[in-house]
Formats: sequence, C-alpha cells, structure tokens
Amino acid sequence: MNKYAVLIGINEYHESLGTLKYCVSDAELMYETLMSEQCGFSQDNTLLLTDNQDSGKSPTYGNIHSWLGKWLSLPEDDDLVVVYFAGHGRHDNGDSMLVPRDATLDTVNVTGIKISYVQDLLERCKAKQKVLFLDACHSGSGRDVMPMTAQFYDQLQSSEGIYTIASCKQDQISHECDEKKHGIFTWALTNAIQKAIPDNNGRVTLDAIFGKCRQTITNWCKPRRITQMPVRISNTTGDIIMTIQNHDLEGQLKRAKEKIHSLQQENLSLADKKQNYNKQTPTKVNDSNWTIQSYQHRSIDRSEAALFTVIGGAVMGAGTGGLCYELLGLSTIASTFFGIFFSLPVPAFVLWLYYVLDRQMPRNKHYLAQAHKAAWSESDYIQGLAALRELKGMGINKGEAVTIAEQLGELAVLKHDNARAREIYYIARDKFGSSLARTALQKLYQSEVK
Repeated sequence: MNKYAVLIGINEYHESLGTLKYCVSDAELMYETLMSEQCGFSQDNTLLLTDNQDSGKSPTYGNIHSWLGKWLSLPEDDDLVVVYFAGHGRHDNGDSMLVPRDATLDTVNVTGIKISYVQDLLERCKAKQKVLFLDACHSGSGRDVMPMTAQFYDQLQSSEGIYTIASCKQDQISHECDEKKHGIFTWALTNAIQKAIPDNNGRVTLDAIFGKCRQTITNWCKPRRITQMPVRISNTTGDIIMTIQNHDLEGQLKRAKEKIHSLQQENLSLADKKQNYNKQTPTKVNDSNWTIQSYQHRSIDRSEAALFTVIGGAVMGAGTGGLCYELLGLSTIASTFFGIFFSLPVPAFVLWLYYVLDRQMPRNKHYLAQAHKAAWSESDYIQGLAALRELKGMGINKGEAVTIAEQLGELAVLKHDNARAREIYYIARDKFGSSLARTALQKLYQSEVK
C-alpha cells in the first residue's frame, strides 16, 4: 500500500481577508509527522503547498486546482490519500470554500476552492482510504473572522467514502496558540497521530486519533475559558489505519508483562475480589433506626452523622422549649411538645446532607468516570450509556457530562446504532441541557424519515 498526501498552509492573505500566524508552520508540522518512520509517507508521494514554496507550489487558486487534480489521480485501489488544509474558510452565495492565497474579499466567490470540488476529486480517486483534515475558520485578523457555519458543516457531511476531521464545530472558530506557535487543532492532531493508543495488532486508527485529539483540545481550552471542539464526519466503511507501530522486542516484552499482570489480577482471591467490588457497589448499613445506603470510602463517618443529629436535635429542641416556657409563658408540657417538634428538621437535614455527600456525589463521580473511560479510552458507547443512565441528583459536573455524552452519541452514530444514539442524546439534552444533542436528534429523525 502506498500513501499520498497534499498539504496546504496559507498565512499571507490580502488585507481584506486578514493574515494568519501559524498555518504555514502547521502544514510543515503535518509534513514532518507524516514523514516520520511511524507514519511511513514518502517525499515522492507527499506534496507541500505553502507561502514558503517557489511560485510553482505557492498555494494560489491555479496551483491548488492543478496539483489537487494531478496528485489525486495517482493512488491505486489499496492506497491511502490525505488532503490537509490550514487557512481561511468561507461560505458565500451557497458555496463553501477554502480560500487560496491570491483571493480577496471581493473575488473570493470566483477564486475560492469549493469544498464540493475537493470532495468530488476525492470521491473519484481510486484509493479506498480517503482522509480530509480541515483547519479552517481561524481566529485571525481582518474581516474574515467567521465561525464554522451550518452550511459549511452540511457540505462536509454530503460526501461519500471520505473520513473528514474539521477543527471546530458549528458556530465555533479555530484558535491559534502563541505558546506553541501552531494552531491548536493541528498541534493536537499531529500529537495524536504520534501518541494515540494502538489496538492489539499495533494499528492506530483514525477513530483513536480523533479521540486523543479531541481530548487534548478540550484540556487546552478549559483553563482558558474558550470553546473549540473538533468534529469528525465518517462516511466510510471499516477502520482507516493511519499508522502501524513497530513490533520490536521491547514492545513485545512490555505487552507480555501487561498480559501477565492482567492474568494476576484475574486470579485474585475471592475475598480480594469481594473487597474490590464493595468499593464500587452500594451496601446497606444499619445505623440505629435508620437504614442508609452509602459507598465505601465515605466522606462523613456514620458515628459523626449520628453525633451531629443528636447534638443538633437536642440543642434545637432545648432552645425552642426554653423560649416557649420563658418568653411565651407556655406550660411545661406545651413547651416540651414544641421543643420536640422543632428538633425534627435537624436530623432530617443531617440525613439529607449525609445522603448527598456520602452516597450520591461519590456515586455520580464513579459513574461519570466510567462513562469518560468508555468514551475516550475504550470507544465503548454501550458501556458508556449504561454509566450515563446511573447519573442522577447532585454532584454531577454537567460540562464534563455533556462532552462525554456527545462523544458517546457520535460513537453510536458511527456504528449505525441509532436507537442507543437517540437514548444518549436524550440524556444529554434532558439531564445536562446539551444544545448539540437537540440538533443531533433532529438529524437522526430526518435520516430515518428518508
């Protein structure tokens, strides 16, 4: 199998569109990544079009049209082809376009490279594995700062047989990072290509790369209080293998040790298994007249809760009874009655607080961690859905839960499991208020009606 790539990066735009900082370095970083021994692309089959190239390979309208048509005619049936673009993207007059270097705001309708043209070339390309990476909709200067539009996103979904990863969702922009001297999407994507976890055969799939890339961008955005979420649109059958890691002796030894450790864990004694199980499973604990469900590793000890209840109830009851007797002049019996009556809210509040802190919050954290692992590490949307069903009440990080649920929903859609995808999106919409889930449910409904 041969691997082909066309990589385009543009910083120097007309002043009406606004220049960008790191698109050229992004394209060069992608070139270096694909040239690595791990990826296995060759210089003869990899084309780089950037501002730094000579006039024949400058990313102008004419050159991009010419080179794309020529390069995508080379692959054969069993080959892999990658098209990468970093620069401005626009949607005008019904057309979604990649903006070449020689375009202006007034001429972009004529000189823009239509997404449909790139998709048509890829669809007609003989290669079975076709990949499109788009790092557009940048937060650059000038009047071209525009987010990913719904029309642009719909155009990306219209292709067949192409695995597309775009840098951001609808109504978002693609951020550049001065610390890393790169766009955050391309930096995260190339990092994921190099570090994504391979399967048991040493193969790194695009699904694994996308999951790693998305998690890296999420972690980068969170402390900066900005939002950028890459999206994948997979209209392909089967996995696309981006890299195959070498099976050297050191790697084989490491995996053998991991297998031995796994077998040792499976051979734990029955008592140890029961202990580990109880750390995650609710158990009923009888405390005086109360039967309280709690988790192991409690936040509040039962004896402390009982002590707080007794002291708090006694203080409240005695104080209320004393006030009724001294200030209101009630009889001893009446004062005692009011004291007992007003002492009841204290144990009720302590019990509720004990329930929330000791059972509900650790329980939700446990299931949220399970859902996170299923979404990002194992790509197991069924296990993730089971964990989402268990989330209820207080102590849920809704921002994290929304991201996890959206990822699980995408995994279910990719596996054509619309029933579970709908349930996941219903949970994301109704429990966590995800706006993306509403849109996804509408699209699922429309696809089923068709």
